[in-house]
Amino acid sequence: ARGAGLRLTGSNAEDLAGAGTASVRGGQVEGGRTISGTVTAQSAAIHDVTDSAGTATLTDSTANGLGNAAGATLSVSGGTATSAQNAGTLTLGGGNTVSGDVTNTAGSLTLDGETIGGTLVAQGGSFTVTPKAATAGSLSGSANGVLDGGTLTLTQAADTYSGVLSGTGGLT
Repeated sequence: ARGAGLRLTGSNAEDLAGAGTASVRGGQVEGGRTISGTVTAQSAAIHDVTDSAGTATLTDSTANGLGNAAGATLSVSGGTATSAQNAGTLTLGGGNTVSGDVTNTAGSLTLDGETIGGTLVAQGGSFTVTPKAATAGSLSGSANGVLDGGTLTLTQAADTYSGVLSGTGGLT
């Protein structure tokens, strides 16, 4: 409901959906989180996170899939996820690890101390690597990237990347 609020502390829920405000601290959401309002999760376990139009912040939390739509903002610090798709504004950092692929189809992706076990797929939009650097298995696609003082380290480079990398960082 619009303007409604929900706070889960150490609780379990099946699904979160709506346009209000949700806070999950140390809880677990079995289904997923699809909300167009504001959600904050700390030390939580959320099956899937789909940010359709709001603002979501996950800190030291675990999620299977992360999805961020055009016009939405998702910030993830610490914790783990299995994959991420972005068309809005997505920041992955603070020692966060995505075990699979991170796909940027539009919008902006910021890697701030991120580890990507799979491929950074730069299909559209742009991506930035901060001075905290980032590690990915491989890099593919044609979207441009900025190495803003950080190094992007590829541990299993095997894909084709045809975008432009600029900035004062490095690629190894």
